[in-house]
Amino acid sequence: GWGGALPPLIAPLLSESAAAAAVRGDRNATLRALAPMPELVAPPQPLSPACASGVVRRRVLAFGDSLTAGYNCYGHLFTPYAEGLVPALLPGIEAEVWLCGLSGMTAEDMANDLDKAEVSDCLDRTGKGLRRMVKDEGPFDLAVIMAGTNDLAEDPEPEDLLEHIVVMHKACHKAGVPTVALGVPPSRAASGEYSLADPRKTVNKLLRAWSRGPDNAKARNGRPGIISFVDTDELMPYDRADGNWEADGLHFSRAGCLRFGERLAKLLSPLLAAEPVGGGPR
Repeated sequence: GWGGALPPLIAPLLSESAAAAAVRGDRNATLRALAPMPELVAPPQPLSPACASGVVRRRVLAFGDSLTAGYNCYGHLFTPYAEGLVPALLPGIEAEVWLCGLSGMTAEDMANDLDKAEVSDCLDRTGKGLRRMVKDEGPFDLAVIMAGTNDLAEDPEPEDLLEHIVVMHKACHKAGVPTVALGVPPSRAASGEYSLADPRKTVNKLLRAWSRGPDNAKARNGRPGIISFVDTDELMPYDRADGNWEADGLHFSRAGCLRFGERLAKLLSPLLAAEPVGGGPR
């Protein structure tokens, strides 16, 4: 076990030979590790006019840390959950997902870097600040934000961590984009008897309560706000034996990344199918 402290969250632990064997099977994920963000994940090909009748088209922003980036194989591969989300939304919803997952970054970092045109993460991948991404790649119908895992290693006050997450959501709302809040995901270090379990549960409890407050009422009244909280414990419970988690007990495996996106699609589908209050194409 990890005991009371979290070891470095991002560490290339594979040997060169093991890494080489892993990347041979996923050229796209290998190339992704070298590419700047944001990255577009879209359906493999546009639907034909005949098939497209009644199809809802939406533009989604996915923002967060390494769990949004799809870090797996100890950072040698990336499989963003958007790769499971986009096909799972078909055929009713044809979604373009623009993603930016900044490995090793805390919610506090993200809240402080909202307007930066270039942000480098701990793996030297580059992305953008959230508000800058909305401005440059928008308009969006919905933003999905998942952050806070890396903050837990710094033992923050739950209220402070909540405030950093709220800053990101409000930046989207002010820009006209409604949001979905994904709770801080489970992990080996934040489960059971480990010291990070209680802070994570507290932050998620606070985030859920905030999502049901005045900002959520605004969303119900047709103005951009937070429209849903997703309990990531229910979406992807931590189980080291189910094949969804990396050996580090922190990141999703490649299969877990795709499964996370597929499960998330079931929750986002009715939200995306409804008349949006964001600014994406109709």
